[in-house]
Amino acid sequence: MKQNSTVLGLSIAAIFAITVIAISATPTAMAKSDANGQPDLVATLTAEGSNDAQGKALFWFNDDASELRYKIILNKVDVGSVGDNGTGNDKNSGKGLEYYVTKLHIHAAPGGIHAGEHLLNVVGPADDDLNITGHTLSGIWDDEDMTHDHHGHGHNSKTLTSQVAALCNGDTDVNVHLSGSGEYIRGIIETNSDTCS
Repeated sequence: MKQNSTVLGLSIAAIFAITVIAISATPTAMAKSDANGQPDLVATLTAEGSNDAQGKALFWFNDDASELRYKIILNKVDVGSVGDNGTGNDKNSGKGLEYYVTKLHIHAAPGGIHAGEHLLNVVGPADDDLNITGHTLSGIWDDEDMTHDHHGHGHNSKTLTSQVAALCNGDTDVNVHLSGSGEYIRGIIETNSDTCS
């Protein structure tokens, strides 16, 4: 009887140890495919102009850095909508939000200083796989997003693979154009994991 109890106790201990090892290994294995896990890159968006809007941009590389998922969450500003001519519409008119998004791009920012060159057009013109839910914009940047010319605007989306080094070096930013002259929210994209290393 004592031998059976010992065997049963050792079996339970072995099952428990295997379960602990499996659970502790799972988050690491799932991190790259889980868009709710730790982002590889982040940007804190702050107001430029007289607005008090703000936001956060989160980015996740896939395993071979051929795709970059993004999630851009805005606060105190309506997401709005943008036509090909660059005019926006305030979907929350009368709901107390003073500003709405007219355009949103990832820009070059060499040395951490905002520049006019577009790297990805998220809104105005829109990314083909852009999804807007409430005040959150999400999508995927990959090499298929490259454009040659958007209706004469001259601001073309670049391939992701040509911009990975700039993203990892802090040489890019998120630029949100708001309704109203000279109103933006911006933030430098910074590393938030060891993926870039």
